[in-house]
Amino acid sequence: MLAGNKACIAELVGRQWAGIAVCMAMFASCVCWQWAVIAACLANREGLPFGLLLGILRKRKLGQWPWAAKSNIGLSIDAWGDGMGTAEWRAAKSPAYYKRGDYVPGLKVDGMDAFAVKQACKFAKEHALKNGPIILEMDTYRYHGHSMSDPGSTYRTRDEISVVRQERDPVERIRKLILSHEITTEKELKDIEKEIRKEVDEAIAQAKESPMPDPSELFTNVYVKGFGVQSFGADRKEVRATLP
Repeated sequence: MLAGNKACIAELVGRQWAGIAVCMAMFASCVCWQWAVIAACLANREGLPFGLLLGILRKRKLGQWPWAAKSNIGLSIDAWGDGMGTAEWRAAKSPAYYKRGDYVPGLKVDGMDAFAVKQACKFAKEHALKNGPIILEMDTYRYHGHSMSDPGSTYRTRDEISVVRQERDPVERIRKLILSHEITTEKELKDIEKEIRKEVDEAIAQAKESPMPDPSELFTNVYVKGFGVQSFGADRKEVRATLP
């Protein structure tokens, strides 16, 4: 993934982030610096705040990640339709995120169709490596609320969720496609589901039976040894002491 100039990083951030000025500033910078950026907005009627994108850009600029200075970077913007439990029309002036930026081309993709997503991502990668940034707006859906405090039904109806499950669910789409082409049988698919559920149940049981890890494990494989941990600009020595 990070070898040579064909490397790409897929980072998921929220549609809520895509509605603020820093999003356009990011695209402007990527166009100027000729970065291979793939911004995929997963529009499923919900919003999530942005994640590691700015950190990646900052670390690359500061030279803290040597591989980033030598590689094209593909970033994926994960935008979930609404503004984190807010109706889409209230979260952004225009929900057509693939049209953002007149100097950045965009495509709208059926995010509930695995094959459409695969082809769109393939096209986007080829385009980004040759021509620079491109936006993919993935038209998808989230069945549940954003968190425990979000019931997921204050800005939409239960009937709407049910209809999407019945008509657009990506797993059911694949199931129907497999059966219609007689690739396998209904019984074989059910057997596969049983095996998967068994594996999941066993993993859950093992996790519940396992003892709580030592607090020092919190930082295992998170920070590079010697890099240090900082909080609010202050070096936390008591935290650094727990690093391996």
